[in-house]
Amino acid sequence: MISGAAQADIAVLVISARKGESKTGYERGEQTREHVQLAKTLGLSKLFVIVNKMDNPTVNWLRERFDEIESKMVPFLRSSGYNVKKAT
Repeated sequence: MISGAAQADIAVLVISARKGESKTGYERGEQTREHVQLAKTLGLSKLFVIVNKMDNPTVNWLRERFDEIESKMVPFLRSSGYNVKKAT
């Protein structure tokens, strides 16, 4: 990942909307947190965040679940040095 990210102009971060999966990625210093910080360290100034698995039965396309993930990711991304533009 490091050599590819060092040459990239943008990065894409995919977050799972399934209950329990997104928390393990960024709340406890896990891979999502590490990947965001590594991307920033390597000079990637543009990071697209995609919320995946909204069709899962634990989510059922609920806008509230998307808003919950967004409300936790936005402060984290800002603290990592990214200029955040929210989805519309």
